[in-house]
Amino acid sequence: MTRLAFCLLLLSSACGAFRRPVTVSKEPVFRDGFLLDAEPANLIVEIDYLRGSKPEPSALRVLGRRLALYTGKTGTIEIRLDGVIPRKRWDGRRKTMRALVEKHADPPTDGSAYIYIMYLDKYKKFRGLSFQSGRLSGRFQHPVGFVYTDAIKPVLWVTRSRQEGAVLVHEVGHLMGLVTNPAHYTRAHCTNSWCLMYNGVDTRSILLHAVPTLFTGYLPTRFCRSCQKDLWVGGVLPGRKPKNRAKVRIIQRVKKEAG
Repeated sequence: MTRLAFCLLLLSSACGAFRRPVTVSKEPVFRDGFLLDAEPANLIVEIDYLRGSKPEPSALRVLGRRLALYTGKTGTIEIRLDGVIPRKRWDGRRKTMRALVEKHADPPTDGSAYIYIMYLDKYKKFRGLSFQSGRLSGRFQHPVGFVYTDAIKPVLWVTRSRQEGAVLVHEVGHLMGLVTNPAHYTRAHCTNSWCLMYNGVDTRSILLHAVPTLFTGYLPTRFCRSCQKDLWVGGVLPGRKPKNRAKVRIIQRVKKEAG
C-alpha cells in the first residue's frame, strides 16, 4: 500500500486553475457555452510546443474523444499540432508564458470555438495550468491551457501518454467551467474522488484507484456525474450517442520552428 500511495502521489495532478470569483450558491457560476453549445458547430484546438516537449499522439486522441463526448459540437473538432517554439524563448516565467501565447496563438476568423494549448518543459511544480478567457492576458480573449512535460514521467506501466491524456482533459475541464460549483468543489477541484477533476492523493483516491492503476495502468479521463450535471442539465451528454458526436480530426501542420 505504501508503494501504491507513492505511485499515486507521483501521478496526482499538480494543477493550477485561475478561475472567476465564485459566489455561495449551489448552482454553477460559470459555464463556457461557446465551447459547449451546438453553436458554433466547430471547435479548433491549436497546440504549439517547445522543442523537445512534443505531445504524445495517443494523448491527443484521448482529448479528441472526450471533447466529442462532452461538447455539443455538431460539426468538426480539429486538433491542430501547429508550431514548434525555440527553447531559447522560454525562461520559466509567467510573464513569458503570456508573451508566448500572444505571439504564437492564431485564433480562427470564421467564428469557430477555439482553445489554445501550449506544451512547455516545466513551470514550478505544475503538470498543467488553465486560464479561462481573458484571465492570462487581457489582450487574448480565448481559453488557454498549458502542459508541462518534465513533470509527466512514466511510473511502472502507467505510461507518460496516459498521464498526459488525463492532464489534457483535466485542464480543458477547467476551461469549460468545471469546479466553479460550490456544492462539490474545494481548492479549485472536485470533491468526488473518482472524478478527473479531483486533485491529490488521500485514502479515498487510493482505495478507488488501487486495482485499475496497479494492474492496468488506468487513469481516469472522465468527469463525475456532478461535474457532468454542471455542464449539461441532468448530465445527459450531447455526444453519448455516436451519431450526435462531432467528427474529430488531428492535423499536424508543423514544418519548422516558429519565429
